Amino acid sequence: MNRDSAKLDTDEANPISDADSARTRLAQSLARASIHEGRHGQVMSTEAAALALQDQAALWSMGEICATDVVTAACNALVAGLDSPALRMLAACTRAEATYDVPDLLPPALEELGLTLHPMGSVAGQEGVSLTSGEPSDK
Repeated sequence: MNRDSAKLDTDEANPISDADSARTRLAQSLARASIHEGRHGQVMSTEAAALALQDQAALWSMGEICATDVVTAACNALVAGLDSPALRMLAACTRAEATYDVPDLLPPALEELGLTLHPMGSVAGQEGVSLTSGEPSDK
């Protein structure tokens, strides 16, 4: 079985909800708008990478995405040119480590970059997720 057919089988077994689909489309459109061609392919701007990392952090803090998605955003931020010691540690997490290490590594990484992390389950975090997904908040 090739990768494409395996992906199709996985997609059919785990359908994406409308909210997840909307978040995915928003993230893809933001990424397309702020990607430039580099020597080694497409690279996101540092501003777009910082916003994407902060958005992924908000989604993670509300339980909307898994920790590995935050690690991926940290890797993208490094590739885009953002750098800090805690960001490097966060980006270095394996899939197996992410669930356990992201809660400890994400706050200092965002702080070093001057970004905001809303506390898990907070109203501010819910509003951040609503803004990220394009859905109105329940206020």
